Amino acid sequence: MIKMKKITKKLLIGGLSFLLTKGVLSQTPAFLSDITGSYSTSLNSHTLIPPVGFLPGVGPHNQHYFELNKDKLTAYVWATMDIGKHTLGKKGEEYNEVDFAIIYNEDLIKKLNLSGKIEIARWIFTGGADNCITFGLNYSGPFDASLNLYTLLEDYDMGSGTSLQAKASKSFNIDKVEVTPSLFACQVNNFYGVTGLSNIVANIGVAFPVSDNLSVSGNLSHQWKGNVSSTTGIKDQTFGSVGINYNFLPSKKQEGDTPQEVLNALFDEKKD
Repeated sequence: MIKMKKITKKLLIGGLSFLLTKGVLSQTPAFLSDITGSYSTSLNSHTLIPPVGFLPGVGPHNQHYFELNKDKLTAYVWATMDIGKHTLGKKGEEYNEVDFAIIYNEDLIKKLNLSGKIEIARWIFTGGADNCITFGLNYSGPFDASLNLYTLLEDYDMGSGTSLQAKASKSFNIDKVEVTPSLFACQVNNFYGVTGLSNIVANIGVAFPVSDNLSVSGNLSHQWKGNVSSTTGIKDQTFGSVGINYNFLPSKKQEGDTPQEVLNALFDEKKD
């Protein structure tokens, strides 16, 4: 009886070991093996529409961002929910939005750390929806810089328009805290009916690491209205946010016991 139990255990251990090391259980689908991603959620005093400078809604706003990256492709969803109607009782003035986008990234001049992107997005917001295509250039080096041209494929009520956004930023560490000051400006042409230098925004962001994957962040920004009419709704405004960020890292092979050793320990043959 004891001998039969040993034989049964050896067969079971051998079979599971084969599945874990060479069989179907050992296989991670190739298309999933190197996918990375991130998720963040934040509480924002205002929602800024960066390509033009609108600050719609009541606020505060709860924002969510989720992205996945695979090779040269990035897909993301961004959403903002205006909770001011509950806190301030201004129902009917709130602003909500959800965006879906796919980005193709390509290295252009590696020696200069210059890359490009094409982004196709669907913006769905309170009062309408739009499709936008963005062409961008990105530089990374002693500082980071980007130049993005947003083109509305069909404005829901004003026809197509463009926004050219230039941005520069620099990240550095103070102890373990990452600090990132940035500055950007937008020149627009019939972008939601606005033409001219729409806005200039200065921002300082901090990120406090909790673990390799998790961090807590804060941002403080100030927007200056450009040379556009005040009737556009663009205005000077200080705003900020606090948030939590989580990065999904690619899976790594764990060091330590082999599957065979783990199974042997699990069944603990020595007790027989």
